[in-house]
Amino acid sequence: MMIRILIALLSVFLFTACGAYYQKKFDEVTLPPNSDQNGKPSTGIAFDVVKKNILEPSCIKCHQNYSFYDSVKQDIDKIVQNVETDRMPKNSSPLSAAQKKLLSDWVADGAQDKVANVDPAKPTEPKPEDMLAPNWASLSRKVFFARCTTCHSPNGEAKFLDLSSRQAVFESYNRMYEGKPLLNFEKPSESYLLDVIQDPDEPMPPKKSKLEPLTQAEIDVLTEWIRLGLP
Repeated sequence: MMIRILIALLSVFLFTACGAYYQKKFDEVTLPPNSDQNGKPSTGIAFDVVKKNILEPSCIKCHQNYSFYDSVKQDIDKIVQNVETDRMPKNSSPLSAAQKKLLSDWVADGAQDKVANVDPAKPTEPKPEDMLAPNWASLSRKVFFARCTTCHSPNGEAKFLDLSSRQAVFESYNRMYEGKPLLNFEKPSESYLLDVIQDPDEPMPPKKSKLEPLTQAEIDVLTEWIRLGLP
């Protein structure tokens, strides 16, 4: 009988000791910044979540530029206002209460692109995909979809000139405007597209759109893209 009691007491001791050991080891683990006890971000909603649950089912059909974070972040105040007043989406049912809350929470959290466990004290280098390059994949995201396709698309006010796909742009490259082709591959700087973008009185995008004009760096990359033949 005494042996059984001793064995039982020894088992309890060992179980308690092991639990304390593993708890101590767990407490010694240095979790990434902004993480919970499971090592996951404790706060933050990534853009992909908003895109999947709100933008793809309700917005992107008409606003192709909202496929990209940069465009959404640029229009975020307008998007929130239109969603809260049920002005948007136009061609489908208003967003549900859950969708509106998700959007509101995302904005309140800083409207982040990606949620990552990073040390805010350490500067981060720009990723290659975040830098503008003379190719359609990069320019479509940062220039055409962000500044042009609200009007220049099959469903836009300026659908006579479709800039929503590389194929559409290429098919219109030799269309003449005021004696100049839309795109001049041999002399890119003489392209009509670049003329209207840099027009001192009526630049594109128009001032009434409240969209940011292209920077000189963006114009330079666009010019190089034309010179290369629209890769």
